[in-house]
Amino acid sequence: MLRSYFIVAVRNILRSKTYSIINIFGLSLGVACCLLLSLYILDELSYDKHHDRVEDIFRITSHFKSEKGLDDLATCSPPIAWGIKDEVPEIVSVTRMVNPPGVALNLFRYNDNSFYEPDGLLADSTLFDIFKYQFLEGNPKKCLVEANSVVITERLARKIFGDKPALNNLVFISQGGPSGNFKVTGVLKDTPSHSYFNANFFISMTSDGWAAYMRSPQANGEWAGQNFVPSFVRLKPNSNKEEVVRKMNQVFLKYGADDMKALGLTKTLGLEPLQDIYLKSEIGQSPRIIYIYVIASIAGFILLIACINFMNLSTAKATKRAAEIGLRKMMGAYRSSLIYQILGEAMVIVLISILFSVLLVQLALPYFNQVTGKAILITSSNGIFFGAALVAITITTGLLAGSYPAFYLSSFEPAKVLKGKLMLGNATSLLRRSLVVFQFVIAIALVCGMIIIGKQLTYMQQSNLGFDSSAKIVLPLRTKDAQDQYTSLVKSLSAEASIKSVSGADYIPGTFIWNDFAVYKDGGNMDQAILHRVDRVDHGYIELLGIHMPAVHSPITANRMEKET
Repeated sequence: MLRSYFIVAVRNILRSKTYSIINIFGLSLGVACCLLLSLYILDELSYDKHHDRVEDIFRITSHFKSEKGLDDLATCSPPIAWGIKDEVPEIVSVTRMVNPPGVALNLFRYNDNSFYEPDGLLADSTLFDIFKYQFLEGNPKKCLVEANSVVITERLARKIFGDKPALNNLVFISQGGPSGNFKVTGVLKDTPSHSYFNANFFISMTSDGWAAYMRSPQANGEWAGQNFVPSFVRLKPNSNKEEVVRKMNQVFLKYGADDMKALGLTKTLGLEPLQDIYLKSEIGQSPRIIYIYVIASIAGFILLIACINFMNLSTAKATKRAAEIGLRKMMGAYRSSLIYQILGEAMVIVLISILFSVLLVQLALPYFNQVTGKAILITSSNGIFFGAALVAITITTGLLAGSYPAFYLSSFEPAKVLKGKLMLGNATSLLRRSLVVFQFVIAIALVCGMIIIGKQLTYMQQSNLGFDSSAKIVLPLRTKDAQDQYTSLVKSLSAEASIKSVSGADYIPGTFIWNDFAVYKDGGNMDQAILHRVDRVDHGYIELLGIHMPAVHSPITANRMEKET
């Protein structure tokens, strides 16, 4: 019987070629869009899932309260992580990772090869006790213990050393402060695993430069301020998070109460699960999980539109199949067998559409990655999900798209059909019109959303930044020798006819400024202070960037605060 159903389904598809092509094309396009968005969602959900016992890894957060309101930071003061480790028994290990403030690019030099590399972090020797990385060279337990040691990625090792071993070689690295040679003590395998922090190299916290500042009394003795250090803890299995947070804050008050009083604020510590940081963290941003819900809804609506289109076409073609249904009923066919047959025909069309949709996904994936900034590939890691998604979409779409036509067509009365008196009821027409209206509402809503998002992106790209960024070139001076030659460089560049003006600054426009001080009016106190970011600039900087400076005259008392809050 199944063979008979299949043969009849194929014959009906071939008999109505135009109808079948429209149905197959519509479903293929809808399923392909749904699959692409599903792959995007899977990629987003995979962040920080590869670490061992990831459920026990947490990030230390800082929550501030003052007269001006509340503020949350995903970082804390330099001594907090190690300060709480020995006094909170539930904590197994701690580590800190610091992206040197104001350093977007790091200078590398090996022999005659010099280049800039982004994403370099200072890290404690316990980094690999908490986070899982695969080592090609080196010992993860010892690689960040020595001073001036560096662990690099496989890609960076090939860039510097080619096919030669990287271990124990010396590489010159400058991160904007004191520079020097660093010994390569480890090489990490390049993996597709996603993490909210991606580093091209890790420098030991016992090194010179920025690491030396981390060990200085100015930073390491400050418990309330200097909140620029991402810190992580690994707890014992099944530890009570709330109890750990309570103990952490007891230790913090023990050492940091005086610092908080001096700064005029209240600070409490918290723990944020590592696996929630990328999608669910609300610190400094809207949770990305909201966008996942929106994308999942869009994928569902696109598939629903395709199914509605299939249902409408099937019911519109109902009169052409009325005689067939009537004859089958006259020959003794049960309604249930007719339902199975029509559902089977829908499943055949869906299966063909699924095959075409897989081809469309493969063709569209490179362009999809270009638009989304992803590097999604169908591999063994996501192949099971992709196959399961195909099966789920096939069954769901087949039943959803074929159920109404199956029940509708099988309800025809043989006598009326054979006498030519079949009339499509008002209820059927009303349902079809309702489905069409619903289909257009969804389509119009999606198109309007796309237009709004497009206009927002255009606004972001064309809005006034507060300075003129056109025809500007930035020359980073990372080494002490280069910085000492700044005056000579300005004179040489200014002498060039093609260069209109030259100036300098500590920070590139648009990057985060770490230098700050707090100011308040005469007679006020630190509770009313307003934090100001300070960028040291050279003569002509304002004119070079075309920054408008409104005249402001207000007598204030400045209380310089070197501490970060």
